Amino acid sequence: MSYQAQQWGPEKMPGSVRWAVAGVWVHAVLNGLAGLFLFALTSDETGDGVGLVRLVAVLSLLISVILGTCAALAPRRAGWTRITVLVIEWLSIISGLLQLFSGAFIALAGLAIALLIVTAFMSNDGKRWFNA
Repeated sequence: MSYQAQQWGPEKMPGSVRWAVAGVWVHAVLNGLAGLFLFALTSDETGDGVGLVRLVAVLSLLISVILGTCAALAPRRAGWTRITVLVIEWLSIISGLLQLFSGAFIALAGLAIALLIVTAFMSNDGKRWFNA
């Protein structure tokens, strides 16, 4: 192993981190689709609650763009992407748990993706990759 590899961490993205980045892409796409779906549902609607649904749609699209950007920059080892993804995924876990406790068992899929990502990004391999 060269001095640079010892100093800056692994030269090739670890497999667990690679799978987690793929999960970030999946999460970004699903958030984008959810935002577009919510906009489609409220396109002809007016009245109470429509503004809140549209706000959720905008936030979903914004999170989609942020996650997509982080996933695209992960191979470049941009350290801020790890923190950004961890914050979003922890919020996703909290949201998923609240949905799960309210009876929405579909939240299990989102929880599984978020837990996979958080576990890999918080692992030693994840820390080494992004803190290089």
